[in-house]
Amino acid sequence: MPVQFGEFVLDESRRQLLRRGDPVHLSPKAFQLLSILVQEKPRALSKADLQERLWPDTFVTEGNLTTTVAELRSALGDDAREPRYIRTVHGFGYSFAAAAKDPSWFVTRRNATAVAALVGAAGIMLTLWLRSTPTRAVPHPPIQTLAILPFDTRGSDPADQHLGLGLPDLLITRLSNVHHLVVRPTSAVREFEDRRGDSQQIGRKLKVDAVLEGSIRTSADHIRVTVQLLNIREQRPIWAEQFDEKRAQMFTIEDKISARVADALTVRLSPNERIRLGKRYTADSEAYELYLQGRYHLQRAIEGEAGERRTAVDFFSRATKRDPAYALAWAGLAHGYAGLGVYNQMPPRVAWPNAQTAAQKALQCDNDLSESHSAIGAVQMFWLLDFAGAEREFLRALELDPRNILALRYYAFLLQCVGRFDEAITLHERQIEIDPLSPAVHLGLAGAYYAARQYDRAIQKNMIVLAMNPQFAQAHMALSRSYALQGHYDQAIAEAQKGSRSGGRNPTALAYRGYALARSGRKDEANQILRDLRVRFEKEKFSPFPLAVVYIALGKREEVFPLLEKGVDERTYIFGLKTDALLDPLRSDPRFSALLKRAGYGS
Repeated sequence: MPVQFGEFVLDESRRQLLRRGDPVHLSPKAFQLLSILVQEKPRALSKADLQERLWPDTFVTEGNLTTTVAELRSALGDDAREPRYIRTVHGFGYSFAAAAKDPSWFVTRRNATAVAALVGAAGIMLTLWLRSTPTRAVPHPPIQTLAILPFDTRGSDPADQHLGLGLPDLLITRLSNVHHLVVRPTSAVREFEDRRGDSQQIGRKLKVDAVLEGSIRTSADHIRVTVQLLNIREQRPIWAEQFDEKRAQMFTIEDKISARVADALTVRLSPNERIRLGKRYTADSEAYELYLQGRYHLQRAIEGEAGERRTAVDFFSRATKRDPAYALAWAGLAHGYAGLGVYNQMPPRVAWPNAQTAAQKALQCDNDLSESHSAIGAVQMFWLLDFAGAEREFLRALELDPRNILALRYYAFLLQCVGRFDEAITLHERQIEIDPLSPAVHLGLAGAYYAARQYDRAIQKNMIVLAMNPQFAQAHMALSRSYALQGHYDQAIAEAQKGSRSGGRNPTALAYRGYALARSGRKDEANQILRDLRVRFEKEKFSPFPLAVVYIALGKREEVFPLLEKGVDERTYIFGLKTDALLDPLRSDPRFSALLKRAGYGS
């Protein structure tokens, strides 16, 4: 029997959740959780009880349940701090908080005749009313997904080009606080930065209900922003407006556009959402613009542009000096340093302590900022090797913002590295729902399949990535290792060569080629690659993992352990130790068990 609560109808017989008649996507576990909570309302269920009912005869951690609750809240547009539907009973579990009722009319045999007569009379009255009443507009389907496109900056000062992506990026972050509005992340729209295409066509490509487009014109002390909100399904404008402000008051434009968009979409905001939507993190206009530039360069770095991350760090650092209480700037600085450490663009012993200091400052300034918790979680994961602590921080970040794409990415990677593959795959799939056109997001799912030894699925997903971007070096490298582990050495060698060409002689691509050559019996060629890598390793100081891979394939086990120990101590290679199949020949060695403990895995 269908059950209605608020704007939603839960139909268990059809395995369907509807919002105002439109289907709402839920994973099977999230749907099952909702069904259980509705069936048991108003009784609170313990976490242990829910885990047993959702995952019978399977050992799972509390993180599985927390992730599923976060997904469900996101789909319902619910807020953990002001719950309308899913209430947290602290220290115990969860309960369903809303009133639920049967949305249908049921006619019994006894009153069927009376009902038929009533319906007939109502039909006659309705016909007469329609003939005498002007036609009324059919209510428009609600807007549930939104893309904010990069703004056109032609005609502005060249020094202000960063505003074209920077201001939409801030709007995306702010409007993502509205839980039942799915806003495509900046990574999904960045490819349209230099667009000349039709916004309607772009909206259809991004699979959204509406797009916000705009233009920016700047002068020395003024800024003008013109924006238009378009309904993609109905091909009509919803709202348009022009904002003129003094340069020193630029952050008021972000405030006004966010509020106007929410009003134009007739979004129902909870009191807490309204507070977050209108919250201003700094009153210093110069700090605000420095932060905006930092976000612009950090986004370019995330998309793979070398050198941009250091530039982002510089802007974030200057923003924190202008306003030491600017939590967003401290969080941006932490994520900038974290990226420098993760991608070996700065010595880890320099990058990570700076990231830790910045993340702690962000938390001191605002403990309810999702970005602060994802930043400190990254520090605990990559630097302190405190995986349990990192998980707690990522879960807190996702509780505050279920669509924090960086928290989802970090947490999925953590789960994958500790061997919790089903959970990792679920989180990667959630990222794809949020950002369906990102090759990097699809590559993350391919990596989870690989770690889970599902090589055919990993290969298939990597093929999809290369269809999106044929020059994506990491996808070629990922294909190479999967092919090699299946014994398809010629294909593995070919993909590693493509990865090396696309990635500028990436050491890992060379290592995968050396691995496949050695495994196929071409050991002279593999040894030549090993010699080349050793020379480069002394000069470039990259992760020792590429060298270890070739040594393993050549059967030189004694050479491998010092390299892996160096990787753990320097934090340049840790996260494939527990799951990477390339290291399987070492797992029976007691030294490898000791290495896992040293790296924080415990066993």
